[in-house]
Amino acid sequence: MDLERFMSYFDTLFTFYASNQISIRWKRNAMGIISSVDLESELKQADSSFSEEEFLDVAFETLSLVKSIVMEEPISAAQEKIEAVEKTFLKDKKDREFIYIQCSTNLNSIDEIDYEVLTKRNENNFNNVAAYSSLLNIKYSDPDISRTESPNKLVVELSRKEIEVLIKDFQKILETLNDLERKESHDHGSNS
Repeated sequence: MDLERFMSYFDTLFTFYASNQISIRWKRNAMGIISSVDLESELKQADSSFSEEEFLDVAFETLSLVKSIVMEEPISAAQEKIEAVEKTFLKDKKDREFIYIQCSTNLNSIDEIDYEVLTKRNENNFNNVAAYSSLLNIKYSDPDISRTESPNKLVVELSRKEIEVLIKDFQKILETLNDLERKESHDHGSNS
């Protein structure tokens, strides 16, 4: 496939990704694409000459390139492809960090988080809401995607108080990460 056609597929891939029509699963030994749309018909709408097979070939070549760049592995690709990946999939440091962690971790990783808001009714008076809570559904998978056919689930019910504690804990974690990054940037800047 020539570079111009590759880039047409690449642009469509990134458009689908940026608009959440596809999501990408990054794992140590594999990568996966999950589509929330009928890929074949969406491709035909984007360009009547597109085929799903060619699209997937470009997609997996692109994902391999993304992973190689992030993991600092040897790369043998056209400079135009590398630049396109850098300007799209890797333009944000948070994206690089996310991919790096997903591709290097030996631990389970979160694939999806969903929630439902629940009401607890007084058993003597069903019209009276005694409490509100949330059902938190976390889908997670093994670091090796090939060993996990379907994600594991953790489902917990949380009170408003527990949610507030979790939010505070996550805010502390984020502050610590940001402080560490600023300190390391300052230390590297002063050593230059």
